[in-house]
Amino acid sequence: MRHYDIFVSYRRSSYETANLIATRLRAAGYSVFFDIETLRSGKFNEQLYEVIDNCRDFVVVLPPNALDRCVSEDDWVRLEVCRAMERNKNIIPVMLNGFVWPEPMPVGMEELKNYQALTAGAIEYFDLAMERLQSYLHSRKRTKFRIFIRWFGAISISLCIFLVVLLSVCRFVAKPLCKEVVDHLTLKIGVADFLMSDNDILADTWKTYKPTADIEMRENLDLVSKNIAGYQDVLDLSLELSSWQRFLLFLYRISAQELTHIEDYITFLADEMVANIQQISTTTSKEHILPSDYTFIEEMLNLYPCMGSAIYYSYLQVLNNLPESALEGYRELAPQFINMPKTGLGLRQSEYEILAKQAYEGVNSIYKDIDDNLDGAKDDLHKDEMMLDSIHKGFLAQYRAIVENAVIKAEASPEENWGRVLILSALLDLSIDLYAESIADGVNPGYVTPELVLSDLNKALDDFKVCHNDAEYVVAAKAFYQQVVEGTCAGGVLVTQFMPNTTHEVYKVGDIIIEWNGHKVNNVQELKSAYAKSPSGKMKLLRLDNGELKELATDIPGNEDIVSFCNLIEPEDI
Repeated sequence: MRHYDIFVSYRRSSYETANLIATRLRAAGYSVFFDIETLRSGKFNEQLYEVIDNCRDFVVVLPPNALDRCVSEDDWVRLEVCRAMERNKNIIPVMLNGFVWPEPMPVGMEELKNYQALTAGAIEYFDLAMERLQSYLHSRKRTKFRIFIRWFGAISISLCIFLVVLLSVCRFVAKPLCKEVVDHLTLKIGVADFLMSDNDILADTWKTYKPTADIEMRENLDLVSKNIAGYQDVLDLSLELSSWQRFLLFLYRISAQELTHIEDYITFLADEMVANIQQISTTTSKEHILPSDYTFIEEMLNLYPCMGSAIYYSYLQVLNNLPESALEGYRELAPQFINMPKTGLGLRQSEYEILAKQAYEGVNSIYKDIDDNLDGAKDDLHKDEMMLDSIHKGFLAQYRAIVENAVIKAEASPEENWGRVLILSALLDLSIDLYAESIADGVNPGYVTPELVLSDLNKALDDFKVCHNDAEYVVAAKAFYQQVVEGTCAGGVLVTQFMPNTTHEVYKVGDIIIEWNGHKVNNVQELKSAYAKSPSGKMKLLRLDNGELKELATDIPGNEDIVSFCNLIEPEDI
């Protein structure tokens, strides 16, 4: 990779200023690495590290809020700046109008504001700022020396003729290679065209998507996933060029970097499509889809026409330099491209460059809109979280008031105090449902958690046992409510006592009846109804064994009149 003196890092919002700075430095004789958009595609490109390592000066252009996104470890500017700091490069922050150092600084970048910085805001002082910038640089200007040598006329003419003949022979030898390059790139462009068709399928489906009619979206997601898998063999193909082949292509003004850029960009299109499929699948699986989710996916799908056009114009730039004999594959397949621009060959290179630049600017504009919308969504989310937190605090206050009113009282009867226990059990059931809904919606479950209610319920049961020391069934009730929180129990009827001086052939105090002839039993009313319909058969109950409730199956007993039952879960709303 080529070595540069100066690396220019920038945000998209500061592209114009950064480009002007790079242009001025190049004009002054410095070697500047600035054209990094080709490497800024998808995942961070490790090639940038090599460029930074080999430069002497690192110029970072800072527009307003330039460091806000540096809190993310995957942020490009953060990765570039941190690499430069690690390698002890001469870092020069260039602050544009409106930029201020954030407080606090992003973790790991605190030292950045201690470097010698300069302001390049007002246009009338830009030349002065550039002079100051050059004074901060460690790199030296490169001066090209032209050495003119006189040759004897005959030798000069002979050498020119030799070079012309050699160039013609090499260009002739390069024609089969040119055809191979065209066929290879055209095949890849065909895949890009298919990807754009797949994108249209998803975009059209998304425009009419409704959560109640999810089948079409799922089918199209599966279809596009299968299509991408079918393109993989072509996507995996790559041009392996020797030094000699690179030289032959250079004779037609084609660089290996241009070819690699086209291949990488098409692979990036496929990777982005896979990411979009995953994003759509994740979003449509939510119970509630936010407006920001709809907007984000719509904008990502809108990227493809611009991205496809940009890569197609780059492809035409390459083909426009090649001989007609190499364009057979293009002439054959180009009419089948249904999504690519209708522009063909024959324009000047500068015209293709303008078209490609416009397409890339369209991509950058959509990316900027996505960034802006994400920032807005973050603000809205913060407001919603604040409002939700206020609601949670209000609910907590109401919960505390209910718990306070449900305190076990020593002078109350067991029935009255057990009614207070059932109030807390109903709150436990409610907190479990609310917690599950909050987790499913991806929101904060709040302060009234099942664990909190269970703790208050256990305290109430302990107080109940103190007030009614003959309540042997309290231990079984506590074990039951623990299993309710764990999700292994939902309802049942508790055996509390027998008539004086009696015992029962099956039941023990603390048993919990959960099933009667294959039907779940959740409360005393259901138990009485089941007994009336079928007084014989099979039943299931939970019995305390070494501190744990274990399931027991047995025949339905008789002699129910001597047994007292009570609910564990209140059947009516609070």
